[in-house]
Amino acid sequence: MSRAVGVNTWVWASPLDDEALARLAPRVREWGFDAIELPVEGLGDWDPGRAADLLGALGLDATVVLVMGPGRELVDAPADVVAATQDYLRGVVDAAAAVGSPVIAGPAYASVGRTWRLADRAGAYRELREHLAPVAEYAAERGVTVAVEPLNRYETSLINTVDQALEALDGLAGCALALDVYHMNIEETDLPAAVGRAAGRIAHVQVSANDRGAPGRDHLDWRAIMEALDRSGYTGPVVIESFTAHNATIATAASVWRPLAPTQDAIAVDGLRHLRSLTHHA
Repeated sequence: MSRAVGVNTWVWASPLDDEALARLAPRVREWGFDAIELPVEGLGDWDPGRAADLLGALGLDATVVLVMGPGRELVDAPADVVAATQDYLRGVVDAAAAVGSPVIAGPAYASVGRTWRLADRAGAYRELREHLAPVAEYAAERGVTVAVEPLNRYETSLINTVDQALEALDGLAGCALALDVYHMNIEETDLPAAVGRAAGRIAHVQVSANDRGAPGRDHLDWRAIMEALDRSGYTGPVVIESFTAHNATIATAASVWRPLAPTQDAIAVDGLRHLRSLTHHA
């Protein structure tokens, strides 16, 4: 299948701002990427109108990721925290709509790194659906899907697997799954089979090596993963998501303690080359 390939600006910068995007986007396009992924760590960090103009002139598509930092919670949290989180997510939807992203993707349920024992998982999932529903409705009205991402066990205790995500989102309109191969490598016993179980519900896919480096420079069976995505009916981009070790906040959040390639550019360029070898250019 022909498939677009994108890269997240976290490879180089955090938080993203207008200056960094203006510097990175032309390089990303020159290397041959089809899309660039824009994190919204804080509303207003970058200007969606300026971004839309820049990416439009370059012929780059956009995808947008939400960021669940400290204090952003939709489950087992005070009402004012939930309301503020919903407001933040609606702001991310507005940014996505402005740049033409079909999704906002990420762990739209709890702050990254928050883990707790769940005495009533089914009840927690009911609460999540209740609190995510108005955001999903707001997004759907603007042509945006909320793509909920399972994270590994060290980053959340709420949704770690495809099966848990499907259970959590059951019956909730306007939501689908975001699959991140890095987390799946930790939590799924069979990656292609897990992709298959998500068929028809996948709205976004992020990729990296098992150590967060360039896809292909690792032990994963990338051909089998891509073939599973083809069979699943997913037609969107695969986006390389890695992180720079040079930003203390993001390095700590992602547990990136060492360089993952000779240069940050190499993560993008080598990953793109490998993914292109497995897919036809979109």
